[in-house]
Amino acid sequence: MFFKESVVPGFDSLKIKSTYSLTISWPPDSLSTNRHYENGDVTQINMLKPFEKGDEFYFDATTVSEMAPVTKKLLEEVLVVPNPYIVTAAWEQDINHKSVHFTHLPDECTIKIFTLNAELVYTILHQDIFSGQAEWNLRSMNRQEIAPGLYVFTVEAPNYETFVGKFAVIR
Repeated sequence: MFFKESVVPGFDSLKIKSTYSLTISWPPDSLSTNRHYENGDVTQINMLKPFEKGDEFYFDATTVSEMAPVTKKLLEEVLVVPNPYIVTAAWEQDINHKSVHFTHLPDECTIKIFTLNAELVYTILHQDIFSGQAEWNLRSMNRQEIAPGLYVFTVEAPNYETFVGKFAVIR
């Protein structure tokens, strides 16, 4: 949003202090999850500012686009980094904060991490339209540090497209 203000003759603009309050609100039912807009959706913008003759407001939504459906090909780009995860690697400065990152994720998906015996270790619910990444602290659902070994993960999108991958943890 861009604001163009008119200059008031006779006033020193350096001595004038302007304050703005801009509120953007969405319907209450959309606040619990990330929401994707559809045709006909309305967003209310309230602004607390004294209006003056010549004020212009411009809203540019050219970067807003329709979400592409999640495809198998898109899910095949998902990576775990670092892979393999080496506990004693030089980049591990903090022994209390170990993690791997899932990258190239769709906006909404569920990541499930399993042992090779198909035991569920952890589930990550990823809902972030701004970041295609999720971090996992290498702890199980019971908050125990995981054992070294090979792990299998699945990424499932809301349209039930699924990707299966693997990563290793080395001590």
